[in-house]
Formats: sequence, structure tokens, C-alpha cells
Amino acid sequence: MSVITLKADNDRIIDVKDLPSKANDFISTYFKNESITYAKMEKDLFENKYEVRLNNGVKLTFYKNGEWQEVDAESANVTFEMPHGIIPIQLRQYIEANYMGVRINSIEKEGRFTDVSLSNGLDLRFDSNYKLVAIDD
Repeated sequence: MSVITLKADNDRIIDVKDLPSKANDFISTYFKNESITYAKMEKDLFENKYEVRLNNGVKLTFYKNGEWQEVDAESANVTFEMPHGIIPIQLRQYIEANYMGVRINSIEKEGRFTDVSLSNGLDLRFDSNYKLVAIDD
């Protein structure tokens, strides 16, 4: 019997200018009034990602090509509102119709699903057509 050790989870602080251009475009479009606390590249066993923390507490995660994966505002100031352009209109309409006044804490692209975490403790999962497929509390 042999033991194989695989090294993963190698995080490295990077300069903001070293982020993929799509990531920088996303930040300048939706968070232009926020400063970046840090940016890092996360090298995992199967993929590389970028994480950016903003001074307002929002954490952004990007795939290696710069496409956004997650916007996590759970640690953000309670007055923070998720920028409208990030939430697909179908999801925003569903949440406004069914959870009026509830804040969106995070949104994450997870394969063909989009997961939304709400400030009331509910996690909603939508399929690629933005139909609700699961609720977790």
C-alpha cells in the first residue's frame, strides 16, 4: 500500500493588475466606488480561481478566465445592496415577489445552477432557465 500526497490550496497574494481583464472589468462596472483590500490567486488541485476582498466586506470569486463565480456580501455593511446588473432579472423578480424586503447576501454560479443566499436564512437554487428548483433553510 502506498500513500499519495497531493498538494492543493496554494494561495498567493497578487497585484490587482494581475487579475484577468474580465475580473477587473466586473469590479470597475459594479464596484467602482470600492477599494480592493486584497486579491489572491487560489491554486487548487483541479482549478485556479481568484478571490478579491473589497473594503466594504464583499468577497468576489472569479474563475481563471475572469468570469465571476460568486459575489458574497454576507459580511458587507447591512445597507449594502447587490448591484442590479449581477442578479439576472428573472431571479430578482422572483425574490422581490416572494421575499419583499429581504436582502440578497450572495449569489454563486454553480455549474448549471445559480445559488442565492438571502438574509432571512434561506438558500435558493435556480436552474439554467432561472426556475426555482430547491430551497434550503
